[in-house]
Amino acid sequence: MTLKSKPKVITNILPWTVAFLIDASIYVLAHPHCSAALLKYVHTIRQGANQSNAGWAEDIQFRLKKECNPNMSFAVVDQELWLLYMYSPMAVQG
Repeated sequence: MTLKSKPKVITNILPWTVAFLIDASIYVLAHPHCSAALLKYVHTIRQGANQSNAGWAEDIQFRLKKECNPNMSFAVVDQELWLLYMYSPMAVQG
């Protein structure tokens, strides 16, 4: 009998970036035409991390949406998800 451990929750952009680069290097082997879009995606998430407290960690919502619609591009910012998770009124006020 094996015990399953809970997945590690990443709450800092640095380990997220490391994990993303590992995943992206594997993904690009099967989808080489997506490499530029993945670079744009990591830039978008890092930009969100600089603008909000923890909304960037909800990037999983985009990945789940992309799983349902594989034609979505990593390079295109999903406006609805950006407003829900990344938008910080405090950043605008400041």
